[in-house]
Amino acid sequence: MDSRLPSLALALAVAACASTMEWSKPGATQAEIDADVNACRAAAEKIPVVPRQRTTTPSGAPSYPTGTDLDADRQLVLAQRVESCMRERGYRLVRR
Repeated sequence: MDSRLPSLALALAVAACASTMEWSKPGATQAEIDADVNACRAAAEKIPVVPRQRTTTPSGAPSYPTGTDLDADRQLVLAQRVESCMRERGYRLVRR
C-alpha cells in the first residue's frame, strides 16, 4: 500500500471542507497561526515539484501529467508540504 494515501486522503478531505477546518495550537494567537501558515507555504514553494510518472505509453515510455493535471498535482504536493510543516510546528486541524 502506498504510504502517501493517508496524507492524500486527508488533503482531499481538507480541500473539500476547507471552509469548516482551521489550524489550531494551544496558546497560539491568530497572528501566530497566520505567520506560521505563511512561512510553511513559502517553504513549500521553494522546493520544485517534479511531475510523477502516471503511466507508460504503449511503447513503454513514461507518461507524465500535463496541463491542468500538472497543476492539480502541484497543488496537492504543496498542500501536503504545508500540512506536514504545520504539524511539525505543533498544529492540528480542527472543525470550527
